[in-house]
Amino acid sequence: MRKLVVSLVSKLVYRKDVREDVTQEVCVKLLKMKKKPRNLKAWLWKTILNTSKDLHRKEKKSRGGDGERLKKVILPEHVQYSPLEFDTTNAIMSLPDKDRDIALRYFIDGYMIERISLDYPSRHFVQSSINRSRKVLREELHEYATPATH
Repeated sequence: MRKLVVSLVSKLVYRKDVREDVTQEVCVKLLKMKKKPRNLKAWLWKTILNTSKDLHRKEKKSRGGDGERLKKVILPEHVQYSPLEFDTTNAIMSLPDKDRDIALRYFIDGYMIERISLDYPSRHFVQSSINRSRKVLREELHEYATPATH
Protein backbone atom coordinates (compact mmCIF):
# COMPACT_ATOMS: atom_id res chain seq x y z
CA MET A 1 0.00 0.00 0.00
CA ARG A 2 2.79 2.43 0.87
CA LYS A 3 4.39 1.85 -2.55
CA LEU A 4 1.18 2.99 -4.24
CA VAL A 5 1.01 6.12 -2.07
CA VAL A 6 4.69 6.94 -2.71
CA SER A 7 4.21 6.42 -6.44
CA LEU A 8 1.20 8.72 -6.63
CA VAL A 9 2.80 11.39 -4.43
CA SER A 10 5.96 11.42 -6.53
CA LYS A 11 3.87 12.19 -9.62
CA LEU A 12 2.35 15.29 -8.01
CA VAL A 13 4.88 16.77 -5.61
CA TYR A 14 8.25 18.13 -6.76
CA ARG A 15 10.05 18.90 -3.51
CA LYS A 16 11.40 15.85 -1.68
CA ASP A 17 10.76 17.21 1.83
CA VAL A 18 7.13 17.93 0.90
CA ARG A 19 6.75 14.49 -0.73
CA GLU A 20 7.78 12.82 2.52
CA ASP A 21 5.32 14.91 4.55
CA VAL A 22 2.45 14.26 2.15
CA THR A 23 3.20 10.54 2.05
CA GLN A 24 3.22 10.34 5.84
CA GLU A 25 -0.02 12.33 6.21
CA VAL A 26 -1.84 10.24 3.58
CA CYS A 27 -0.67 6.95 5.11
CA VAL A 28 -1.88 8.06 8.55
CA LYS A 29 -5.27 9.05 7.11
CA LEU A 30 -5.52 5.69 5.36
CA LEU A 31 -4.68 3.76 8.53
CA LYS A 32 -7.25 5.73 10.56
CA MET A 33 -10.05 4.86 8.14
CA LYS A 34 -12.49 2.28 9.46
CA LYS A 35 -13.92 1.41 6.08
CA LYS A 36 -11.78 1.37 2.96
CA PRO A 37 -13.09 3.38 -0.01
CA ARG A 38 -14.51 1.56 -3.05
CA ASN A 39 -12.04 3.13 -5.43
CA LEU A 40 -8.84 3.33 -3.43
CA LYS A 41 -6.73 4.91 -6.16
CA ALA A 42 -9.25 7.74 -6.71
CA TRP A 43 -9.47 8.33 -2.96
CA LEU A 44 -5.66 8.44 -2.71
CA TRP A 45 -5.40 10.90 -5.62
CA LYS A 46 -7.91 13.28 -4.03
CA THR A 47 -6.38 12.91 -0.57
CA ILE A 48 -2.87 13.54 -1.88
CA LEU A 49 -4.03 16.68 -3.69
CA ASN A 50 -5.85 18.02 -0.64
CA THR A 51 -3.01 17.15 1.73
CA SER A 52 -0.39 18.86 -0.43
CA LYS A 53 -2.61 21.97 -0.70
CA ASP A 54 -3.07 22.00 3.08
CA LEU A 55 0.67 21.69 3.70
CA HIS A 56 1.38 24.47 1.21
CA ARG A 57 -1.10 26.77 2.98
CA LYS A 58 0.39 25.98 6.38
CA GLU A 59 3.91 26.56 5.09
CA LYS A 60 2.92 29.84 3.47
CA LYS A 61 1.19 31.03 6.64
CA SER A 62 4.14 30.08 8.87
CA ARG A 63 6.65 31.85 6.61
CA GLY A 64 5.33 35.25 7.55
CA GLY A 65 4.77 36.47 4.03
CA ASP A 66 6.55 36.36 0.71
CA GLY A 67 9.01 39.16 1.53
CA GLU A 68 10.62 37.23 4.37
CA ARG A 69 10.60 34.06 2.31
CA LEU A 70 12.39 35.77 -0.54
CA LYS A 71 15.00 37.28 1.75
CA LYS A 72 15.74 33.85 3.22
CA VAL A 73 16.01 32.18 -0.18
CA ILE A 74 17.81 34.82 -2.22
CA LEU A 75 19.53 37.01 0.35
CA PRO A 76 20.84 34.99 3.29
CA GLU A 77 22.40 37.13 6.01
CA HIS A 78 25.91 35.65 5.89
CA VAL A 79 26.47 36.51 2.20
CA GLN A 80 27.56 39.81 0.69
CA TYR A 81 24.84 40.85 -1.71
CA SER A 82 25.51 41.68 -5.31
CA PRO A 83 23.51 44.29 -7.20
CA LEU A 84 21.91 41.44 -9.17
CA GLU A 85 20.57 39.85 -5.98
CA PHE A 86 19.09 43.12 -4.77
CA ASP A 87 17.59 43.89 -8.17
CA THR A 88 16.18 40.38 -8.52
CA THR A 89 14.52 40.66 -5.11
CA ASN A 90 13.06 44.05 -5.95
CA ALA A 91 11.86 42.85 -9.36
CA ILE A 92 10.05 39.84 -7.89
CA MET A 93 8.56 41.88 -5.05
CA SER A 94 7.29 44.45 -7.56
CA LEU A 95 5.13 41.83 -9.28
CA PRO A 96 1.38 41.99 -8.59
CA ASP A 97 0.30 39.70 -5.72
CA LYS A 98 -1.40 37.18 -8.00
CA ASP A 99 1.77 36.79 -10.08
CA ARG A 100 4.26 37.05 -7.20
CA ASP A 101 3.11 33.89 -5.43
CA ILE A 102 3.19 31.87 -8.64
CA ALA A 103 6.60 33.32 -9.60
CA LEU A 104 8.05 32.47 -6.18
CA ARG A 105 6.71 28.93 -6.33
CA TYR A 106 7.95 28.41 -9.90
CA PHE A 107 11.27 30.28 -10.05
CA ILE A 108 12.41 30.03 -6.41
CA ASP A 109 10.81 26.88 -4.95
CA GLY A 110 11.02 24.89 -8.19
CA TYR A 111 7.41 23.70 -8.28
CA MET A 112 6.18 22.34 -11.60
CA ILE A 113 3.38 24.18 -13.40
CA GLU A 114 1.08 21.18 -12.98
CA ARG A 115 1.52 21.30 -9.21
CA ILE A 116 1.02 25.05 -8.94
CA SER A 117 -2.11 24.87 -11.09
CA LEU A 118 -3.79 22.69 -8.46
CA ASP A 119 -4.22 25.83 -6.33
CA TYR A 120 -5.44 28.07 -9.16
CA PRO A 121 -8.34 28.14 -11.64
CA SER A 122 -6.42 26.49 -14.48
CA ARG A 123 -3.04 25.52 -15.88
CA HIS A 124 -3.48 28.29 -18.47
CA PHE A 125 -3.86 30.87 -15.66
CA VAL A 126 -0.58 29.72 -14.08
CA GLN A 127 1.27 29.62 -17.42
CA SER A 128 0.07 33.15 -18.27
CA SER A 129 1.20 34.40 -14.87
CA ILE A 130 4.65 32.85 -15.33
CA ASN A 131 4.93 34.42 -18.78
CA ARG A 132 3.96 37.86 -17.42
CA SER A 133 6.46 37.49 -14.58
CA ARG A 134 9.20 36.34 -16.93
CA LYS A 135 8.60 39.39 -19.14
CA VAL A 136 8.79 41.78 -16.16
CA LEU A 137 11.93 40.09 -14.83
CA ARG A 138 13.60 40.29 -18.25
CA GLU A 139 12.81 44.01 -18.48
CA GLU A 140 13.95 44.72 -14.92
CA LEU A 141 17.12 42.64 -15.15
CA HIS A 142 18.10 43.25 -18.79
CA GLU A 143 21.37 44.92 -17.81
CA TYR A 144 22.60 41.62 -16.35
CA ALA A 145 21.92 39.63 -19.52
CA THR A 146 24.99 38.38 -21.30
CA PRO A 147 25.09 39.27 -24.98
CA ALA A 148 24.50 36.35 -27.31
CA THR A 149 27.58 35.26 -29.24
CA HIS A 150 27.28 33.68 -32.64
